Amino acid sequence: MMEITAEIRALIDKAAAGMELAGDEYIDPADGLIHCKKCGGQRQTVVPCFGKP
Repeated sequence: MMEITAEIRALIDKAAAGMELAGDEYIDPADGLIHCKKCGGQRQTVVPCFGKP
């Protein structure tokens, strides 16, 4: 898995700030991404662009 830098974390936090989560979703503090409450699986991912995060 790719390392989440402070810059990426800030971008994720900014994007997620205005977003409402479904009843079965939560934001995992370890990676800042949306996860499923039922299975714990990620519903988001970080995709590198041209080899850079």
